[in-house]
Amino acid sequence: MFKNAIQDLAKALNLEVPEPGDNGAYSFFFDDSLEVSILSLKKDSLVLVSPVSDPLDNSTETENLLKKLLLINFPRLKEYEETLTWDPDSAQIILTKEIPFSGLSEKPLFGQLEKFLDNLEFWKSATVQSSTTSPHFP
Repeated sequence: MFKNAIQDLAKALNLEVPEPGDNGAYSFFFDDSLEVSILSLKKDSLVLVSPVSDPLDNSTETENLLKKLLLINFPRLKEYEETLTWDPDSAQIILTKEIPFSGLSEKPLFGQLEKFLDNLEFWKSATVQSSTTSPHFP
């Protein structure tokens, strides 16, 4: 099921199916700055994963950024299926979305990826804004 979903996505994007990485993830690149990795999380679902930030250090600026993102994230929890989280291995903020294989019959992966990319762009812009105002919600 997972490989079929990857093949269908590559076809919808008019791309060749990429080779999987060492962890079994397939990475797709968009607009030269967005990378989305797709991996099989369990037997019944897949997950979209993408870094939102560059690696962050342990500074006051990073702490302020994380606080800002958490404040922005809270009202979005009801409306969006993506999860904003911290990856301690890469020291990056990442965006993830779990998609059950059963849901792919209702919403093809291509459509779900489009929505994920819209939210990814939102979160990337939120991490680079220097003001304390919230970015425009998509």
